[in-house]
Amino acid sequence: KWYYEMIVDSVDPFVTAQATHMRVGWAMAEGYSPYPGGGEGWGGNGVGDDLYSFGFDGLHLWSGRVARAVASPGQHMLGADDVVSCCLDLSVPSISFRINGFPVQGMFENFNLDG
Repeated sequence: KWYYEMIVDSVDPFVTAQATHMRVGWAMAEGYSPYPGGGEGWGGNGVGDDLYSFGFDGLHLWSGRVARAVASPGQHMLGADDVVSCCLDLSVPSISFRINGFPVQGMFENFNLDG
């Protein structure tokens, strides 16, 4: 079992067609292939953009570039001063999140551990 918490210092906007968002989560190195999203040596994948990573942005759980809406009290896109916790239990397996101490109503379960 693994657990961590992080505090968001700030989220700086990018000049892109899509709204800026930040994801927190867990990724496996097995099976990961960086996506060439920009210049030389630049990868465009974030946590939740492939089938070997699992992310949370405050409103959605992400895996395989698919966003699944979830509920939590006072839900919002992650921003400054938010505290996000992530709990990984490989015996189930499951990944769950909390935002500012409140549990997110949804989790990842029974995912592939082999990569």
